[in-house]
Amino acid sequence: MQFKRLRLSGFKSFVDPTDILVDTGLTGVVGPNGCGKSNLVEALRWVMGESSARQMRGLEMDDLIFNGSESRPKRNNAEVSLLLDNSAGTAPAAFNDESEIEISRRIERGVGSVYRINGREVRARDVQLLFADESTGARNTAMVSQGEIGDLISAKPAKRRGLLEEAAGITGLHSRRHEAELRLRAADTNLERLADIMGGLETQLQGLKRQARQAMRYRRIGDHIRKAEALLYGRRWQTVLDAVTVGEQALETTRQSVNQRTKSSAAAAADQATAAAAMAPLRDAEAEAGAVLHRLEVVQVELEAEERRLVDTRRALEARLTQIDADVERENGLAHDAAEASASLEEERASVTAEQAGEADEARAAEEARDQAAAQVAELEQNVDSLTSILAAGEARRGALGREVEDLAARVARLHQRADETEVMRAELNAGGERTVVLEAAEAAAADTEAEVIARREQAVADEGARVALQAAEIAARDALQGAETGHAALVAEQAALTEMLGGVDDGAWPALIDEINVDAGMEIALGAALGDDLGASSDPGAPLHWLTMEEDAAALPAGAKPLGDVVSGPPALAWRLSQVGIVEAADGPRLQRQLAQGQRLISRDGALWRWDGLTMAADAASAAATSLRQRNRLKAVVDDIAKSEKRRAGAAKKLDAARDAAARAAEAEAKARQDLSLAEDAHHKARDVRAEAASAAAAEASRLVGLKVDATRIAEELKDAEAQRLTAQETLDGLEPDVEGRANLGSLRERLTESRGELSQRLNAYERLRREAAGRVERLTKIAADLESWRGRAERATTRLAQLAERRAATEAELDDISGRPAEIDALRDDLLQRLEAAQAVRGKAADAVAEAETQLAALDRAMKAAAAALAESREAAVRAESVLEQATQQRGDVERAVSERLDCTPDDLDAIAELKDGEDWPAEEDIEARINRLVRERDNMGPVNLRAEAEAAEIDEQLAALT
Repeated sequence: MQFKRLRLSGFKSFVDPTDILVDTGLTGVVGPNGCGKSNLVEALRWVMGESSARQMRGLEMDDLIFNGSESRPKRNNAEVSLLLDNSAGTAPAAFNDESEIEISRRIERGVGSVYRINGREVRARDVQLLFADESTGARNTAMVSQGEIGDLISAKPAKRRGLLEEAAGITGLHSRRHEAELRLRAADTNLERLADIMGGLETQLQGLKRQARQAMRYRRIGDHIRKAEALLYGRRWQTVLDAVTVGEQALETTRQSVNQRTKSSAAAAADQATAAAAMAPLRDAEAEAGAVLHRLEVVQVELEAEERRLVDTRRALEARLTQIDADVERENGLAHDAAEASASLEEERASVTAEQAGEADEARAAEEARDQAAAQVAELEQNVDSLTSILAAGEARRGALGREVEDLAARVARLHQRADETEVMRAELNAGGERTVVLEAAEAAAADTEAEVIARREQAVADEGARVALQAAEIAARDALQGAETGHAALVAEQAALTEMLGGVDDGAWPALIDEINVDAGMEIALGAALGDDLGASSDPGAPLHWLTMEEDAAALPAGAKPLGDVVSGPPALAWRLSQVGIVEAADGPRLQRQLAQGQRLISRDGALWRWDGLTMAADAASAAATSLRQRNRLKAVVDDIAKSEKRRAGAAKKLDAARDAAARAAEAEAKARQDLSLAEDAHHKARDVRAEAASAAAAEASRLVGLKVDATRIAEELKDAEAQRLTAQETLDGLEPDVEGRANLGSLRERLTESRGELSQRLNAYERLRREAAGRVERLTKIAADLESWRGRAERATTRLAQLAERRAATEAELDDISGRPAEIDALRDDLLQRLEAAQAVRGKAADAVAEAETQLAALDRAMKAAAAALAESREAAVRAESVLEQATQQRGDVERAVSERLDCTPDDLDAIAELKDGEDWPAEEDIEARINRLVRERDNMGPVNLRAEAEAAEIDEQLAALT
């Protein structure tokens, strides 16, 4: 097989399309470590059908796709193609028409691989057989990767046999034989399974015939139960009809009571409203008198506060004068202290300045002495270091040679001992037996268990695929049911909300006109603007607020206006009003308003209104009636949607049950296949472990013999080299002698160095002491100058503060003279204010008495109104209870009707015929009917499980047996 070209795109490090040409002769790829050379060998293995990601140095196949870098984004697919030369026409017959064969493998992230030969999609098995027929493939030994040379040298017998088969060109035949054996075993298994199925079907057929006879008896009992249930529901139907009649009579009585008490409540409310209106002037008079009194009280409080403020001000001014005197005394003391401190600091500064004379000459002399001592110490240290290095090098040389001689002698002794041990071990291994027979038996057992594992794995994969598909179908069915239930719940909630909002329109006595109107969608706002609160009136003439049917001819609407009655249908009493309301465009309303006759009005679809008397309403003034109409239209649509949603939900639930059952059966089948596969794999692992142990023992024995031989040769060579090195080191060591004179000179130099270092330390201390004293004098002079400046500033501030205190004293004395005459003025104002307060309090008392009398009368009228309202509420509650009883009876009638429809699939009028009740015969007692039904049900239950489809199933089994035969 001759390769011509290898093309890579997106494979590992080859992000861009790359072609590797393979010419005649030897083709090589060279490069530094990490450039991707080994990726080329892995690309060849992968395109030849390698299925293990670990063989490709990865955890999963997606790791082979270029994963991106700092400058390049990652790829979603990779492709490798291999071009083969078929000019000799030696390829398999299916691909021998072309002079070149191109094999490609493409992988997409998260999807999987696709193989193609000459552009046609094939199986991975086809590609592997193509290379196996040519004695090569992804696991071929000619494909040498890193570390495989050592594996080939220590290969096991099974792998060596594989090498011989590849060399003989029979690898493809072995693969095809193995596949044919698997198919024959599957055919035998199917024949055995067919015989078991036919035996089971015959047994099942006999049982179904017995079940068919039992099903006939079951149906007869069911007919008797149906007749008895017809009697029971007929009896209940007659009972609920009587209850409905009684409830209607009670409801009419309570409605009449509500009408009478409504009138009484309205009269009491009118009297209370009149009394409440008379309360306002009286309360205004009381409030005005109270306001006058309050203002005078505020003036009194302010006058008293002014008097207290004058007393506090006098006390504060007197205290301020006392504080000014104390401040003057303190500032005089501060000025005296500042003068004394300044004189003391001037004397200290003169003393420190005198001490600074001559300190520069002393510092220069101490620095020169320090430098001379430092130079002498540096010279002696350099001489000591030089002599110490020379002596240390000689001693180190002698010590190293002595240690080397000892180490070489010990090594020679160890090598002699290892050589003797190696000879003993070689003699023991040569005396051992052969392990070939045990190894061959283990290999045969491993091959048998491997074939079983392959068969079980294929079955498990097939069952897993079926299970995954059915689980996906179950999830889809569950999602569909959940969506249907969610939509149904939303519709039911919306219906309940709309019903609750619209439930308050009817007061239980007379239905409002809005309940009898049907309006086209989109016209709710227009109808609400046209009629407004008038839609709350009733069409019943007995209602306090109602519509009457008008027979007079209505005036015609202006040209261009469409009557509202064309889009609204309702009772006849509303026809005249609808004919006098016209629908126009918003732009035409103002123009046509002047043409309206008395009682007519125009509206637009968005709710704008123009009335004959000039009243105009903008479109954004929406009414409650329009909102109610829109809610009623929406409620009708929601009721229709709920019926459709219920059907969709039932269908989805049925599909989910079927999908759940199928998925459960598939999961059981997969679990059984997985269990069989696990048992087969355990057996294969045990056989493989036995084979590995036998092969490892044999290989270890052979490898050990070869290793001992190599060790003996190497030990002899090392022994010869070690003995020669030991003799050489000993001769060199004997030629070296110690340096006695150099050690004496080194001791003398170290003594002189110690003396010089002591002298240098003394001179350094003297120099540092002079430098610290000079710095201290400079720092002290600076501190003295700062203190002098501070005391001078304090003296100046004291002088300024004394002048300010004199000014403040004069101002305070003048302010104290100003407020001395104010108390007499306040006493005169207080006397006048007391007289005005007495007059205001008398006026306020008269107004409060009048309000109290009016409130007593209003409270009595409130109690009368509440009593009338309570009586009306009681009547309305009685009406509600009567209506609830009637509604319950009506609901029971509906429940019975639905139960008849569901249980017997008929109407209540058909119950006589089903129960076979004779003319004039009374309905039996309900207890007797229920006892009869219970007896029939017990008789049916005692029969146990009954297969109603036994006859049809028996016919199906007959057809299956005929087909299998």
